[in-house]
Amino acid sequence: MSNIFVCWVESDNKLYDKKLYQSCERLNINPTVFGRYIKWKKPVDKIVILKEGLDTTNIKEDYILFIDSRDVLFYKGLEEIEKRFTENFTESKVIFNAETNCYPFDSLEDSYPNPKEKYRFLNSGMMIGKKDSFIKLINEVYPLFVKEDSELGSDQGVWTKIFLKYDEKYGNDNPIGLDYDCKIFQVLWDEHYGRSANFDIIYNSKYIYNRRTNTEPCIFHMPGPTTTDSQVWKIINNRYGMRKKRVVFEHI
Repeated sequence: MSNIFVCWVESDNKLYDKKLYQSCERLNINPTVFGRYIKWKKPVDKIVILKEGLDTTNIKEDYILFIDSRDVLFYKGLEEIEKRFTENFTESKVIFNAETNCYPFDSLEDSYPNPKEKYRFLNSGMMIGKKDSFIKLINEVYPLFVKEDSELGSDQGVWTKIFLKYDEKYGNDNPIGLDYDCKIFQVLWDEHYGRSANFDIIYNSKYIYNRRTNTEPCIFHMPGPTTTDSQVWKIINNRYGMRKKRVVFEHI
């Protein structure tokens, strides 16, 4: 039985999230979907809905994994994800996926720590942490997402400001960490060439490998206009075959 509580906030575009559901089915992942059919007023509502969902859910698992719904695919199962987390990260931190693009504030590039890392900028599309650490962080930052700030624009903009503020305040004790080596998360995006041109990635018929970090990531996030997801999806089908049974999705 998995020890990770998987959740996301459902989008209202069923075309995009269909493959995410099917990748869960292939790997026997039973997610919880918050805010089913709730229409967002602004992008930051995603975190508001997440907070409200966590408050009303009895979570028995030790870890929480929160992901986007439109542009994410599972490539490895939850047992491997938990193993990667416990072996590579401090359990007091909530780990976000990292990317090469300093979005949405490219002017903040020099403010980020670890300038030698290629995947060094926060992306808010995937995050994982121990249950207590995860809920503590969401409760702490929740007021910033309730308060609409047109200058920040998106949930990633808010998380970027929070991460950099915490980095300045806490240093190595920052409760937010980034998956610099793509141990769990892989963002398939390159700011210079576009998403389908990440030259670090090797695609085989049954595996996807990052030769720069020497890792085979567990979950792929493909923000922006879609092209790469069809390639990833083909490899998932080759690796795991067509779905054999439907898993249970709990909608809250």
